[in-house]
Amino acid sequence: IPATYASGKTDAAVYCGIKNGSDAEKNMIAAMEIQGQLYEGKSFSMIDESWYFDQPQLCEDEPLFAIMLDLRYRYYLEKGDFDNAADQLNRLAQTQAYLSEEEVEKIAAELAYMHAINGDLERASDCEKLCSGYLEERSATIYRIQAALAYLRGDMGNATAYINQAEQALKKERIKGNAEFERILLSRIKAE
Repeated sequence: IPATYASGKTDAAVYCGIKNGSDAEKNMIAAMEIQGQLYEGKSFSMIDESWYFDQPQLCEDEPLFAIMLDLRYRYYLEKGDFDNAADQLNRLAQTQAYLSEEEVEKIAAELAYMHAINGDLERASDCEKLCSGYLEERSATIYRIQAALAYLRGDMGNATAYINQAEQALKKERIKGNAEFERILLSRIKAE
C-alpha cells in the first residue's frame, strides 16, 4: 500500500513518487546517484553539479531536504568555496527541529570544523561542547575535525597525531569518494 507513516514511506509510496515524478523522489534519485558515484571513487566536487543543484526545492520537514543540504555542503567544502559551504551548513543547522540528536551532533561537529578553519576559537569551542559525545567516536571525519581544532589551538603534536589517525582510518573506508574527500580536507590542514 502506498502509505506514509511516522517512520517514513512504504516502498509502494516511494515507487508511486518515482513514477509520478514527485519532488521528493527526484531529490532521492539525485542523492542516490551522488552516493553511487562516491562508491565508484569520485569525490564530491568531481560529481556533476547538476545532481546537487538541478533538483526541485523541498520543504524543511522533508528528510531529503537535509540530505541535499549536507551533500551541497560537502561539494562546496571540497571546492574550497567556504562561504557557500557555511551557508549550506547554517541552513542545515536551522532544520534541527526535524533531525535526530545524532544528526544535530554531526552538524555541530562540522560547524566546529568550519569555525576552526576560519580561526574562530570561541565559536569552535562552543560547537565542540555540543558534540563532545560524537567527537569520541573513531573515524576519519572525527580525526579531521579534531586535527583542525588542535591546529587552531596551536597544538601541532595532537594535530599531527589526528591527521595520522585519519589517514589510517581512510585505509578502511569503503566509500572511495568519501576517502578522497577526507584526504583533500586533511591535505589543507597539513598545508597550514
